[in-house]
Amino acid sequence: VSMLFRFLALIILFTILCLFFRSMLLNLIKATNSTEEITPPYAVLSVKNCECCIEALLRSIIRQMKFGECSSCPDTLIVVDLGSDDNTSTIIEKFSIEHPFICNMSMEEYKKTVVG
Repeated sequence: VSMLFRFLALIILFTILCLFFRSMLLNLIKATNSTEEITPPYAVLSVKNCECCIEALLRSIIRQMKFGECSSCPDTLIVVDLGSDDNTSTIIEKFSIEHPFICNMSMEEYKKTVVG
């Protein structure tokens, strides 16, 4: 029983470390991808206080972009938060870390990066 417990503990520890390093790697990738490198084709989604529906909307868009359910899908989805007072920006940030083709921006960042 002791040997089995140690084995399970090692598996759990290994899993935790893998998840930690995956998170670190995703953050590193996000930090090194400059928003100045965004090139067309891209889609822009402007949101404000959409906590109740943003997750379902992003999941639908991700499914369509990843599995080619649309005939002319853009390479990048820019989600511009227009100053939400709820958890919209937190939800968008979570999705942008998990899916590198989603770029989370404030309106000011969007104006500097895309508009000019």
